[in-house]
Amino acid sequence: MIRTSPCPVVAVGSINHDLIVETPVLPRPGETVTGGALHTGLGGKGAKQAIAASRAGGNALIVSAVGPDRQDLLATLERAEVNITAVETLKTGHSGAAVVSVDAVGENAIVVIPGANGSSSAAAVTAAFDTIPEPAVLVLQAEIPVQVIEHAARLAVARGWRVVLNLAPYIPLAADVVAAADPLAVNEHEADALLGASGRVAADVARAAAEVGRRAASAVITRGAEGAYAMSCGGGAGDVRHIPAPAAEAVHTTGAGDAFAGTLAAALAGGATLEDAVKAAVQAGTRAVTHRGAQLQEEEL
Repeated sequence: MIRTSPCPVVAVGSINHDLIVETPVLPRPGETVTGGALHTGLGGKGAKQAIAASRAGGNALIVSAVGPDRQDLLATLERAEVNITAVETLKTGHSGAAVVSVDAVGENAIVVIPGANGSSSAAAVTAAFDTIPEPAVLVLQAEIPVQVIEHAARLAVARGWRVVLNLAPYIPLAADVVAAADPLAVNEHEADALLGASGRVAADVARAAAEVGRRAASAVITRGAEGAYAMSCGGGAGDVRHIPAPAAEAVHTTGAGDAFAGTLAAALAGGATLEDAVKAAVQAGTRAVTHRGAQLQEEEL
């Protein structure tokens, strides 16, 4: 199927090989627990967001790197109709990986090994962007080197692209990079880290969203089963819109945020308003929690 969104969605981010184990409870420090089923597959925030954008109708391209060991990861991206021409295959080393433990109520604990993702470069980003003559929507996450994230954002701004910054996991970024985000999309914990005060979001989510929005062009705070809170450019606490999530039985929460971010970027690329894009993203995030696996199920690709 040929994608027909008005402009491309360019994901600059990680590609991982995921190992996901189901366990009755997450182990405490020093504790060993017996797990259940083991699932393996494609992960990494860049890959997951690119696939989510593609599934939402976006013309998605990913800029990333893998090792010589995991060509199956690229095959999965191709089956999901993600353009992989800007993915570098390194001659040595290994691809990124993540070990994910998921308990009986769908909560998770994750250890990420950067691998080839740590070799992502600003030069590769520039070369990839040079192949895209028209305006695009850039979607960024934080599982690649900081200098690459900041270079990609600045280069996108210089080219008149829209920047969707999913600051996950939270890392400090230059103020001009955060300011370029339209929107800056974070969950409750990432928003608290950005604002420098634990519990700020829980105390007053509308005010926290407005504070996040003052640092960026627009802001979105996701809150799981509560949905999301969005503030467009120039608003205040009274302008924050709550987009509720539909009821769903959570099986696995890993990947919901990436389904949200990728769908958000695709909707914006298609010309949606921020509020309508967030509505579509909330629906996608909710669907993501109802099945196992950090990535889309293979039979769905």
